[in-house]
Parts: sequence; C-alpha cells; structure tokens
Amino acid sequence: MKRILAATVLALSPMAGAAPPPPRPTHSLVKPTPTPKPRTCRDPAAVYLMSRVVVRQPGGGQIELVGQIVNRGNGAFVSPPAQAHVKILESRPQGGAPIVRADQPLANLPAGNGLSLRFQRPWTQNVQFPPTFSLVITYDPDILFDGNPQNDDCNSSNNQIDLAGAVIDHEWPNQVFARPH
Repeated sequence: MKRILAATVLALSPMAGAAPPPPRPTHSLVKPTPTPKPRTCRDPAAVYLMSRVVVRQPGGGQIELVGQIVNRGNGAFVSPPAQAHVKILESRPQGGAPIVRADQPLANLPAGNGLSLRFQRPWTQNVQFPPTFSLVITYDPDILFDGNPQNDDCNSSNNQIDLAGAVIDHEWPNQVFARPH
C-alpha cells in the first residue's frame, strides 16, 4: 500500500514529469564599461621653421624664413579669424619685445592640412648677437571659454619652434641658392 500511495502522491504532484527548474541568474556587481567614443582633437602644430638664401653677397645677403604648421589632430580647427594667429617673431638681441615679421590669421584648418608663412630679410653673417626667430601659434586668452570646442587646441606643447641666428650662420655655406617666388 505504501507503494501505491507514493506513486499516487508523485503523480499528483505539480512537479511530476516536469523538468528541473532553471538555475537562478547570477548578477554581476560590476557594470560593463561602454566602449568610449574617440575623442575629437584639434591640434595645430608648428612643424618646421627654416631659412634659405635668396640673394648671396659677400658677408651676407637676403634670406627667406619659411614656417609650416599642420593640424595633427583628427578634427578640423574652426575659429573666427581674430582668435588665433600664426606668426614669425624675431627676438631682439638686446632684449625687449620680439618683432612680428609675419602674421596670418588661423581660421579654418582641416585635420591633416597645413599652412605656410614666410618673410624675407637682409642677413649679415657672423654678427656677435644674431637674432632668434620663432614660429608661434597664438590664441586669445579666453579661447578655451568661448563655447566653441572646434577651436580648442588639445596639445599646446607643440605651438612654437625656434631657429637661432647662429644656426643660420652655421648652415650658410651649405645652403642652396633659391630664387624668390
């Protein structure tokens, strides 16, 4: 009789013939980190400043300084023309503020594109205190707070290159004569 009762209880049970219950899901306490979106970076960078001889005369001549900047970032640099400039400056050996020799507004520069700046000047070799030239990208002081992220430079450490007059003198004998443009 015990057998019949056990079989009857088992047959009438809600679990009879049913599959075992599924395992309880486990929840991780750590949320998965979403894949970050690539950061858009605008990076106008001074890449070179060089001199070349335009007119050669005994003891000197005429040189042309050529500077190049390139947007090394992955986004276009877009700014009103008054907020950013590319300049070639000449230091005064006796001190004081540098002389602006060339100045061009930096308004729109797509990623990977460049901008050249140049000027010519007389050059006398082997003076005791030759000037130093600088290619500089300058910004208005409030450019980071103007509400325009398209003109925020993500790497300001590459905004200037210097060329010492002593280097120009040293390279003078090796410079190839170049005709003015």
